[in-house]
Amino acid sequence: MSYRVYLVDDAHETLEALRLQYEIHPEIDVYGMADDSDTAWEAMSVRRPDIVSIDIEMGSASGFDLCARVVREMPGVFVVMCSVDADDERRRQAMRAGAHWFLAKPVGYGDIRQLLEAVRKSRSSGDGHAVDGTGGAGGPGRDQEANDGLWDL
Repeated sequence: MSYRVYLVDDAHETLEALRLQYEIHPEIDVYGMADDSDTAWEAMSVRRPDIVSIDIEMGSASGFDLCARVVREMPGVFVVMCSVDADDERRRQAMRAGAHWFLAKPVGYGDIRQLLEAVRKSRSSGDGHAVDGTGGAGGPGRDQEANDGLWDL
């Protein structure tokens, strides 16, 4: 199975790093990137992604707002929130906005692999959410004891 991925982050260097991490996986096609919510929404409205990765802090805009809009208006799109701050409060905010998964920056190969497994489970269950309700939180060099879950708060 192949997945169309759209990346949203206000830092161009981070967008490029994320693109490289996602594209290591042959089943992923990163078809677009944006550095603001409005540009992202326009592009995703024209060509809907399977997965969208949204940075939480994007200058004057909040990634939480875009997350909530995608969840509300594009059912079936798997929404991933990304942030350097991966504390419990950020995770709760992501959950309240409707995110399906959370990735702490820096994002590594194993993080994307876990994300893809969650997307596959979500698609097979038909509910649009990760079956076990957890989300990756690791990155290179981080201890990931049994998938440091998003909703395990």
